[in-house]
Amino acid sequence: MKRILFLILIILASCEKPPIDSDEIIIDYNPKIELNVLQSNLSIPTSVIEYSLLRESIDWQHGNFYYVSGGNEYLLIPGAGTERKGNPILFKKQNNSWTFHKIYNDVEMEGVRQGYWINDSRFIIADAAECYSQSCLDEFGIVRDGSYLWVVDIVGDDLSFQKIPKDGYHHDVSFGDLDNDGDLDYVSTGAGIVYQTSNGFNIDSESLPPSWGNIFFAVEIVDLDGDGYSEIIQASYVDSEPLVHGFRVLKRNNNEQYDIVYESTETKHQTYNGMYGANWIRAKDINSDGLYDLLIQREGNGISENTMEIYFGKSDGTFTSKQLITNNGNIKWLTAELLDVDVDGDLDIVFGAHGGGSGLRLGSRYEDGFRLENLIYINDGFGNFERISNELVSTSSYTFNKFIPYMNKNNELTFWGGLAESYTASESSVYISEVIIKNL
Repeated sequence: MKRILFLILIILASCEKPPIDSDEIIIDYNPKIELNVLQSNLSIPTSVIEYSLLRESIDWQHGNFYYVSGGNEYLLIPGAGTERKGNPILFKKQNNSWTFHKIYNDVEMEGVRQGYWINDSRFIIADAAECYSQSCLDEFGIVRDGSYLWVVDIVGDDLSFQKIPKDGYHHDVSFGDLDNDGDLDYVSTGAGIVYQTSNGFNIDSESLPPSWGNIFFAVEIVDLDGDGYSEIIQASYVDSEPLVHGFRVLKRNNNEQYDIVYESTETKHQTYNGMYGANWIRAKDINSDGLYDLLIQREGNGISENTMEIYFGKSDGTFTSKQLITNNGNIKWLTAELLDVDVDGDLDIVFGAHGGGSGLRLGSRYEDGFRLENLIYINDGFGNFERISNELVSTSSYTFNKFIPYMNKNNELTFWGGLAESYTASESSVYISEVIIKNL
């Protein structure tokens, strides 16, 4: 019996594959990242919109929306530059190419700064009314009158715009049911509180506590303590003493006024001796502990032009500053989206970039094409964000004036951008391009 077992072992050993030298073993844990670049050359009816206004609109980075309706893909740009008022423009993808769909001439916007989804078929746009041309500055200063909050509904192949009747400097906007009547209410920089009722909108400019210095530019509405009534979070802008680089939490009292229940100036910005103003704030549970955390984006000067600070929420309703993301040494970004780009259930941060002149190429060298790796920060599941180490390089000759991130209908991270080039007084070209990232 022992001899038989010995023979079997010899036979099995002879069937084994010879050992492979370790230098020949290649284990690729990170699949090859693919960048597919699509470009559409648009035909724009000159009878509908003049070229110069179209170029201002395409170059504008804020308040852009990608959405899918009826299986079709759409892009909305608000038509908002800083030279004059413009009209929202809607594009539609047909046969895998973007086409001009509609312009909304009865809606005017200028200097839009923020836009947010309310649900799958409704979003809101905050018109900041900023203008920088000399003629505009001479007449209005930095802020132009007659700008509003716009609630936009997707209606099949069309959009419906509803204006909230309070003009002002709507640098940011948030929404929630503040009075628990079943209707969404809104808070913006320029309008105060806008209560929605069965009879329309009720503007309340008195119940918020006063601000000082520069106004609170970024706002968020969220029920932090779970009592059924939402708090209002306001983050300060530049020189907002004594809350420099800080934020405050407001809670509704029994007299329907708002009290300050928490203030914070605990920030990592102080390390850099710079001055930053908030222009975007989001309250999300990013570390999966059941508590709301804060992400506050700021613009200014210091270690970089733009920053994103992450605060972790604590069970007592306070917050601790945990991480500061900067674009120091990298490209400038002004917009941010929270997207689950690696499909692990956690929200990641993806920044939108912008350039100028003949278009944007992201890279240390022009011939590198555009690089995207410093725009994407992955959440490790515990609220810590790491810049992706993968180098995303395309040698495409296409150029953009902006990169706006979104998840396309195939759940792929995509950046879209536009470019309008004028060659002669009578000849021009307009492009919309997409960078679709696979295997991130």
